[in-house]
Amino acid sequence: MTGRARERFRLLDRTEAALPDEVAALHLEARREVLAEMRTIIEEGVSRGEFRPRDERLAALSVIGMCNWVAWWFHPGSSHPAEPVADQLAQNAVDMLSYPEGAGSPVTAPHCALQMARENLDYLERFLARSPVTTQARHRPAERHRATR
Repeated sequence: MTGRARERFRLLDRTEAALPDEVAALHLEARREVLAEMRTIIEEGVSRGEFRPRDERLAALSVIGMCNWVAWWFHPGSSHPAEPVADQLAQNAVDMLSYPEGAGSPVTAPHCALQMARENLDYLERFLARSPVTTQARHRPAERHRATR
């Protein structure tokens, strides 16, 4: 982020509540688009097995917040270039979302596969809690399974 872009971002962030309605609507739409795009990236990473299952909205907001906060504390200069900071922030985001390094493939390491299964079950439970499926319908497959034993 250049110095001018950083200052514009900070000004927008500080005055957001006082924006004219038309500008506020455009700003809100842009923020929602960024959040939706970040959620999509995280969902795709989870579905490919690259990221741990997490609440996508919370994870996306965490990454976005981490990136936005840079405008308040980072002041680039010749002795403090932006690239290493950007690289570190990107790595922090990936580390937050991905499986721990050295844990092995969840497919080949039994303890990792078990952890992945637990995380996937947690993710599935959160997903089902948000869906309009009734509690009775959720229990039917388990009842059918018991009946076939």
